Amino acid sequence: MSMPISALLLDCQNAVKAKKYGAALDTLKSALRAAHNDGKADHVNILDHRVAVYLSMESLDLALKDAKDMIRHDRKDGRGYLRCGQIERLLGNQTAAINWYKQGLKRVPSGQRSFLSLQKQMEKVESQVQQALVFTKASDPMLTMPLETVELILSFLSYKQIISLLRVSKSWNKLLSSLPPLIDTIDYQAPKRPINLSMLRATLRKLKVPRSITATQMYPEARQELVRKLRSWKNFKELSHLELRLDEYPPEGLPFQEYKLKSLVLSAASTNTTGNLNIDIYGDVLPKCPSLEVLVLRNLRGNVTSPRLSSPALCLRKLVIHTENGSSSTASAYNITTNMPNLREVSLQAVWLITDDTRIGRQITDLRCLEGLETLHLNPGCITYQLCLPAQIQNLRIHYLGYHIYRGSDDPPLTRLTNLRTLDLKLKEWPTCLESNYLPTEVETNLAELCLDVDVSLERQGLELLEHGCVKRLRHLQFTCQRLTDSHSASFIEHMPQLETLTLRDAAITGVFIMDLLKTPTCRLREVHLQGCLTVSGDIVPWAKARGVNLTIKKNVELAKGQRRVREG
Repeated sequence: MSMPISALLLDCQNAVKAKKYGAALDTLKSALRAAHNDGKADHVNILDHRVAVYLSMESLDLALKDAKDMIRHDRKDGRGYLRCGQIERLLGNQTAAINWYKQGLKRVPSGQRSFLSLQKQMEKVESQVQQALVFTKASDPMLTMPLETVELILSFLSYKQIISLLRVSKSWNKLLSSLPPLIDTIDYQAPKRPINLSMLRATLRKLKVPRSITATQMYPEARQELVRKLRSWKNFKELSHLELRLDEYPPEGLPFQEYKLKSLVLSAASTNTTGNLNIDIYGDVLPKCPSLEVLVLRNLRGNVTSPRLSSPALCLRKLVIHTENGSSSTASAYNITTNMPNLREVSLQAVWLITDDTRIGRQITDLRCLEGLETLHLNPGCITYQLCLPAQIQNLRIHYLGYHIYRGSDDPPLTRLTNLRTLDLKLKEWPTCLESNYLPTEVETNLAELCLDVDVSLERQGLELLEHGCVKRLRHLQFTCQRLTDSHSASFIEHMPQLETLTLRDAAITGVFIMDLLKTPTCRLREVHLQGCLTVSGDIVPWAKARGVNLTIKKNVELAKGQRRVREG
């Protein structure tokens, strides 16, 4: 005969006191089975005992599950709601506990003893929650954070973004106006509209010890005001970077020698500039700025020969001289190689680079003395004699270079360019310094990027360059050539096995060329861009995509009015 439920519950209590929780749970299991057969038994009471056992075992999830079962058995019995609230409080969910108590107060009859317990527990928890809340007055984070933290945050923002933050509040305006970069920088590099006089004056009021000024887009009156301030203010003596567009040069009384300039960028403000903004500038600026490391001169005009420097510019690392189209300047190769020996980067446009040293009996442009030169850009309009490059040059750009050819019997031996990393060529004449004998061999080469656009008469030499050992490690290629056909695919595979991106223009290839490249087991291509390759069908685009290659085809076809261009890929 089975034991009565009351006896089983008593055994459960004794087992819990003895900390025999397994035996207690087995006893309750038997009690639930007996209650199932006895329709009048109190299931909620048995579940309440099992919740107590689970709480003793600190199994809160199982206890909460049984507490919810208590509610499902009898929604008008307050014990289930009390247990759910108790467990939620143990879990730290005070709000959830209050919700259980509220549900119980809605469903439990007010005459039950558990109704009063629900009221007391809810009031108790609400009081605890209210005491835990800390009511603080809203404060501005910019004013409460440490100054070091504010400066760290500002270091990640651009000058333009910080200017926008001035409008947030008066306190932000006051704080930001007292910190870098607003106290030491003017940066009008890319404004939405030109800077007027009132904008400039607002900026100058915040400026305390200026170290960097970039003012390239300003109305004339604002530009003149800035030049006047540069001339008269004493606190500009810490200035290290200056970038201006000038109406004339020299700006009257601008004391370059009083600044600690490391970087200077000057350009003509407009095509109607009244003064002569020409290559004479660097002969005037460099002696006054012995610490100058970067000199950039743009929009020069006039056919002027540069003066010989009175003293060497030993600190100069970067020199950029760009003359406007229709003008040309003559720069002294002797000045550059002898008086600027530590140059790392040179960029010239529409400049005649000549030799004026009478001790040299031949006409050459010899840059081999610049042992640290890594980057040389000779842009359209440049004219040189026979060009001699230093062996350590890494980045070379030659665009439509003109030559004064003079071949003497004592021409110097040219150097092999074993350190080339990038080579960008747009040619109508092939320079002697880039003949195959002077390019790195397959073993020496470090060339990773090549851009080649040559005149029709030089296309054969361009194709020969792509079979030279120097392209063995090439990863990026841009090539414009009408002679390129499907038959050259084998050459690409053999001589450029590490190619990752390929751009071809005006080539006479078909889809077979692309298929040959991508079917190669060792192919590393991931991007192919075709422009003006009219015989390549768009059907190959999805085929390439299935092989993990992004292929785009753009056909340069003249469109009638109203027609739309279709881009495949």
